[in-house]
Amino acid sequence: AVVHHSGRGSPARLARKIAEGATRPPRTGVDLLSVDDLPASAEGPAWDVLDRADAIVLGTPTYMAGVSAPFKAFMDATSERWGLQAWRGKLAAGFTNSAGLSGDKLGALQHLSLFAAQHSMVWVSLGVPAERYFEYMLTKFTEPSEILGPIDIALLTAGRFVRRTAGKLP
Repeated sequence: AVVHHSGRGSPARLARKIAEGATRPPRTGVDLLSVDDLPASAEGPAWDVLDRADAIVLGTPTYMAGVSAPFKAFMDATSERWGLQAWRGKLAAGFTNSAGLSGDKLGALQHLSLFAAQHSMVWVSLGVPAERYFEYMLTKFTEPSEILGPIDIALLTAGRFVRRTAGKLP
C-alpha cells in the first residue's frame, strides 16, 4: 500500500508513480490511499487495507523540516496499532517532496523512518548499487557544478560544452 498526503499535488503524483512501479511484478497489487480519505477513528475498509498490506510506503510533503499536519494526524491515529504491534515485520519505505531545494527533507524522511521503527516495521532502502550511488548535502549556496560536474574549460574554449561527470549525479 502507498499512503500519502499531498498538499499541492507533487506527493500524489509521486505516490501514483510508486504504485505503478510496484505493480510491475506479476500478481502484485498496490492500494493507493490518501490520508485525507482515512477516517480519524482509524477504523474501516481503508485502514483494513493497511493492516493487510505486506508493505507500506509513506509519502508526505515536507513542511518546516517535518511531515505535514494531516500526515502527522495519520501517524498519531495508528497508536492503537502501535500498542498491539499490528504492523510488526511489514516492509516500510518513504518519500517526501519540498518546494525548496534544501527544504530540510531529511527531517521528514527521518520522521517517517522513526515512525516505521516505532511500529517494528522493516525500513527498505533504495537498493542502489554502490557504483551508482550518489549523495550530496544541498544548501542554499550549492551550485550546479557541485552536483552535475564542472564544465571542461579546455573543451569549452574549443566550442564544446561538456561537463566532467565522474563521481557526480548519475
